[in-house]
Amino acid sequence: ITLSTTFVQAYPGKKPGVDDPSSYGAGYFYSRQSNPTRGLFERALAATEDAKHCSAFSSGLAASQSVIQLLNSGDHVIALDDLYGGTSSYFRQVATPAA
Repeated sequence: ITLSTTFVQAYPGKKPGVDDPSSYGAGYFYSRQSNPTRGLFERALAATEDAKHCSAFSSGLAASQSVIQLLNSGDHVIALDDLYGGTSSYFRQVATPAA
C-alpha cells in the first residue's frame, strides 16, 4: 500500500514511475491522481474481469461524474429518487442542460 501523497521528482516535470506498467506511462505526481497501489488494483480487477482497462475512484460521486462526462447531448440518465444527495444535486443542478 502506497502511503505517500506526493512523489519525488528528479527535476521539475520529471514524474517518477513512468516505466511502471501500473501508471500506464503517466507516472506518479500526486496520489489522488494515480499511485502504485491504485494502479495495481485497477490492473488486477481488469484481469479478473478479462477486461483491457479498469478505473477505480475514491468516491461514488467521482465515478458517477466520470460516467456522465461520457454522455452526449440528448442522452438520458434514469436515476432513483433516493440517490446520495451530492449525486442528486449534481444531476439536477450541474449536469442538467440549461433551458
